Amino acid sequence: MLETRDREVAERALVEALERTEVPATWRAPLAVELLPLFEEADSSGRGLGIVVGRWVIRDDDLSLLDWIAPVVISISAATVARSPAYTTSAVLGTIAAIFRFVRTLMRKGATLSADEARVLAAIKACDEPPTTGVLFERLRDRGIETMAQLEDALARLQEVRTRSGLVALVTQDSRSRWNISGV
Repeated sequence: MLETRDREVAERALVEALERTEVPATWRAPLAVELLPLFEEADSSGRGLGIVVGRWVIRDDDLSLLDWIAPVVISISAATVARSPAYTTSAVLGTIAAIFRFVRTLMRKGATLSADEARVLAAIKACDEPPTTGVLFERLRDRGIETMAQLEDALARLQEVRTRSGLVALVTQDSRSRWNISGV
């Protein structure tokens, strides 16, 4: 009973935290339910804790990461939803959760990513097919990437990311000049 109550309190706290992001109000509660299992931790010690409820620990860095990637995924997915009615809100929420899990795992492996780099990774993963630099710029132009040079700089940094196990290329460009996620 106490665990159920803690889970409900943690979900409400996550919904309130999502109010600071661009996640639409109607999506906050379902997204909180989708993401909450990712925040279960046995040990709640450490710095930068934003919300601690029972065994759920939501760090400030996690909230920042959500704020970086959720708007990108939502804007890219909006086009997909318009083209394909089968692509539902729950699919968009699942995509946000999957990308969040992916980028958060990278960061826990020691990768230090900027907001621009997280947005670019989110955009590449959210696309139906590997995008060109031009397509990425169109999708990110209103989401924190203001110039082509800014995008190219983020892509260059993503090709050599330092982790605890050495340098890894998180993105590669194929022979058709399309960007792919790699190295994870």
